[in-house]
Amino acid sequence: MNISSRLAEQLHDAIEGNGFHGQSLRELLDGVSAQQGMMKPLPGGHSIWETLLHIHVWLDLCADACDGKPIPKWPFAKEKDWPAPGRTNSTPSAADWQRDIDATFASAERLRQGFLKVGDGKLESTVPGRDYDFFLLLNGEIQHTIWHMGQILVVKRALVTT
Repeated sequence: MNISSRLAEQLHDAIEGNGFHGQSLRELLDGVSAQQGMMKPLPGGHSIWETLLHIHVWLDLCADACDGKPIPKWPFAKEKDWPAPGRTNSTPSAADWQRDIDATFASAERLRQGFLKVGDGKLESTVPGRDYDFFLLLNGEIQHTIWHMGQILVVKRALVTT
């Protein structure tokens, strides 16, 4: 198995299951309601929903880069990096929550396909809009997603104890 295929498999495992780190994103979100997703039990912390949307943003940015689109200069507006739940409604609904979950999983799959599209031949190529290569981007995005999954787990546990 080549490197890009292994990276694609690691992303899939983090999102869907069988990851070395523990629970997958799908497992972490299982049973979390929209109301729970909005709660912020930790002072100064993000909600599960906000964290999910942040993961989604970066999955999309990385998938776009695999398609040749430059990643915007950092830092960019907080509302783009950490979008608020219920962007279209004043009160986010269960349907909004499910839509955002589904969209995040679709973006993860699009990025997984992007890993395969990049292939080993482009792993050392510079990412559009950045000064580092695709290997760093793709490996880093797996780490970034797992980091935020850990935050989701902490918030989820805090919801049980509050």
